[in-house]
Amino acid sequence: MLSGSSGFVKLGQPVPESNLSRELKRLRKLKEIKEKTISPELVGNKEYEVLIVSWGSTYYIVKEALENLKDHRVSFLYFKQVYPLPSETEDYLKKAKKVIVVENNATSQFSKLLKLYTGIEVEYKILKYNGLPFFVDELIGKLEKVI
Repeated sequence: MLSGSSGFVKLGQPVPESNLSRELKRLRKLKEIKEKTISPELVGNKEYEVLIVSWGSTYYIVKEALENLKDHRVSFLYFKQVYPLPSETEDYLKKAKKVIVVENNATSQFSKLLKLYTGIEVEYKILKYNGLPFFVDELIGKLEKVI
């Protein structure tokens, strides 16, 4: 308890000016963050037809699976930062004939974010949510079914 305080919170009317000030400050910070987004890393052929999209701990597994597939039509777009999405995200997705999202969760959270901010619905999702990471051979098998 602070010195001179009764320990009770004084209830009163909110002060719209301070609420507005805090909201404007948050919006300024978001604008600054959007200006400093981290571009995704494209692994593979720049002239891809199939684009595997992923983020987080899947990087090395997807990269190794891509190397083992040896299919020049397939590339991998890795996001180091998932929000805010980099401005070039939509261009990468539109260029692909087929987009496959690989995620370690049950609801394909990143594909929902992609749809929300690009309007592009990802049809192919490879998800794993049993607490274990993907294994390269497992991922190759799943990718071969949808490529």
